[in-house]
Amino acid sequence: MALKRNETVEERIYLLRHGETSWNAEGRLQGQTDIPMSEKGVRQIRQLGERLKEQSFHVTQIVCSPLLRARQTAEIIADALGLNGKVRYEELLTERSFGHLEGTIWTPELDFSDPADKVESVESLCGRARAAFLKYRGQKDLLFLAHGAILTAMVSVLTDGRIPYDDKKMFVKQGDVLCWERTAPQETGTIRYWLDDSD
Repeated sequence: MALKRNETVEERIYLLRHGETSWNAEGRLQGQTDIPMSEKGVRQIRQLGERLKEQSFHVTQIVCSPLLRARQTAEIIADALGLNGKVRYEELLTERSFGHLEGTIWTPELDFSDPADKVESVESLCGRARAAFLKYRGQKDLLFLAHGAILTAMVSVLTDGRIPYDDKKMFVKQGDVLCWERTAPQETGTIRYWLDDSD
């Protein structure tokens, strides 16, 4: 939902997921395995960068996961938006570790609760998302560029749990940007797909 005309944004954060990889296309759990973007992913992000540039998309800094697919995405977006030199790499935004299940094709029946698989817990993941949010809080028009699971955790953090981690209503899809805005310090803020509202 867009802001009303007389409302002033106190805080705004954008969330962007990296472009597609071959493992995304195959439905495999990537986690912290350092997979590069595919050719399709590079094209996808170049098109996104051009679209954002055409619409005068404004961010002051990109805070990015250090994994290769995110770094590649950041380089393309920074170049399109004239933000070279304004990309900061942040370990807290590294993707959720899926432990021994990384490389496995995802199915709804997969069980992440077996300690032997060494999958990072949702609590740990949301804790990292919260730490990243608090670390950079107060910077308006910030772009967090990372991965599906950690950004889903960030959505939960930004909405104070109103959108829980397992609720996919604000799915962090590739090729679009989520925008979270707050007009007063005490508010939890609103979250929406930026491109859907901007077309």
